[in-house]
Amino acid sequence: KLQHPNIVQVFRNGRVDDYLYLVMELVSGQTLECILEKSRSLSQPIPLGLACYIIAEAAKGLDYAHNFADENTGRPLHIVHRDISPSNIMLSYVGEVKLVDFGLAKAANTDKLTQTGELKGKALYLAPELINGLDADRQSDLFTLGVVFYEIVTGVHPFESSNAFHTMQLINDCAIDPPSARRGEVDVELQRIMMRLVERNRTKRYASAGELYKDLAGYMSRAFSGVLTTDLANYLKIMFRKEIA
Repeated sequence: KLQHPNIVQVFRNGRVDDYLYLVMELVSGQTLECILEKSRSLSQPIPLGLACYIIAEAAKGLDYAHNFADENTGRPLHIVHRDISPSNIMLSYVGEVKLVDFGLAKAANTDKLTQTGELKGKALYLAPELINGLDADRQSDLFTLGVVFYEIVTGVHPFESSNAFHTMQLINDCAIDPPSARRGEVDVELQRIMMRLVERNRTKRYASAGELYKDLAGYMSRAFSGVLTTDLANYLKIMFRKEIA
C-alpha cells in the first residue's frame, strides 16, 4: 500500500503453484552500498552536497511510511522499516533515491515475526535500544539512517569492528568520533545534524523523519545553494559510465 516517490513500489503479489511472487518497480541504478564501494576504490569521497541530498530524500520516504494510516479506518499503522542500510537504499541513474525492502518492517497490528529478544536488521545498522531488547520505533530508523549518513560522509562506518560482540559494545556505548575529525569539510551545522541522529538516548534524536528533512533541507539551501536530482544523476553517470554503457 505504500506509494511514494522515495519508496520502491510493490505493484502486486500472489502465488503460482508452490511459488510466492512480488511484482516490483524496476530501478535502473545502483545501491548506495555499491556507490560507497566504488567511491572507496577510487579514493573519491561522495560530495557532501550529494550525501546530504541522499539522506534528505530517504528521510522523505521514511516520514511517509512512519505516518502511514489505514485507508479505511484512518488509524496509524506505525510502520517501522527496521533495516535501513546502504544495501536498502537505491539510487537511480536519473537521480532518484528510493528505500528498498520493507521485508523486516512490521505494522503495529501484525503478528510478531520473531521470538522476543531476537535482533532484527544487519548488526552494523542496529540502534542501541534494539541491542538492549527494546522495541523498534521511528527513532530507531532515524538512528540507522544517521549511521548511513556518517558512513557516506566520512567513508567509514562508525561502529565497524573485527567481531560482532565488540560491534555491539560500540553501538551500545554510542561513542562516535565527530565526523569533522574524519572529514574537515564537515562544518559545525552539518555535524550538529549528523550527531543528533546518532544520540544514544532516542528521545534526543529528531522527533520525526520530517523534522530531519526540514532541518537538512534548510542547511543544504544555505551551504550548497540547493542540490538537484540532476546533480545526483550526473554524478552517477560519470562514476558508472562503464556499467551504463
